[in-house]
Amino acid sequence: MNFETRNNFQNSKTFKYSEFRKLEFVSHFGFRTSVFFKIMRKKVFGRQFKRDKGERKALFSGLISQLIVKGRIETTEAKAKSVKGQIEKLVTAAKN
Repeated sequence: MNFETRNNFQNSKTFKYSEFRKLEFVSHFGFRTSVFFKIMRKKVFGRQFKRDKGERKALFSGLISQLIVKGRIETTEAKAKSVKGQIEKLVTAAKN
């Protein structure tokens, strides 16, 4: 049985932690069937600090630039640990 599928994003319902989408199937006989399915959120890699992606990126770039310019920064341990890997990559690249 061949099915023609399409996502109906106009009727999709968005919730805080998950999202329901409507998928419509149309058979070659002309019967239309709708199915609602749930899409789970993806886990964000690393620490979030209650910020979205743009704010985290700006925070990390500011910390890294201040460390390069001044040689030291005063911040929390969690933020320092999250920036540590990027700083080590920059130091290694500068040595080579």
